[in-house]
Amino acid sequence: MRAHPAYARQSAHASDVALHYGFCGDRAGGVRNAALQLQRAREAVASSQVALEGEREKYRLGVGQLVDVLTMEDRLTTAEPKPGDRELGYALH
Repeated sequence: MRAHPAYARQSAHASDVALHYGFCGDRAGGVRNAALQLQRAREAVASSQVALEGEREKYRLGVGQLVDVLTMEDRLTTAEPKPGDRELGYALH
């Protein structure tokens, strides 16, 4: 007996979502994925902070533009973890 096409599509979609968010397999795999995402987020923040300091220094010396400083500030804000991410980080430590 074959499944109704609508159920087959829902099942396929649920599998795609699970794969995207790392929920397939054991729970430890999901925790490892979350820890890796947190590590990558921290690296992105650190990189953005270094870039922002570089742009601020160039602006201070008169060789950079304010728009570049603002762009780096925006990138840092985007890279910073959201409140839910901080809770996840706390739970993993």
